[in-house]
Amino acid sequence: MIELRQDPSALYIDDISVIDSSNQQLISNGGFETGSLTSWQRGTVTGGSVSSGCANTGTYCYADGIVGQTDNIHQSFPTVVGSAVTVSFYLRNGSGDL
Repeated sequence: MIELRQDPSALYIDDISVIDSSNQQLISNGGFETGSLTSWQRGTVTGGSVSSGCANTGTYCYADGIVGQTDNIHQSFPTVVGSAVTVSFYLRNGSGDL
């Protein structure tokens, strides 16, 4: 689960990747390049959306604009007990890269 909270400006996330020990990508649409939240599930608070103009690479990112609460998106994927995964992502706020 990716949970975000920002006060007072928006956060932008892109290029989310979860790679297993055999170098397999475990999530889909981590760059939001479908232009939608395809493969992602929303949490109970829905203050964000897929947006253009904020991407690190490609065209789209997830723009989260909820203020004063947390917001989340998530995917489920299989893992193997005892195996490592590498999680990476690009994150910035209204002022620039974080």
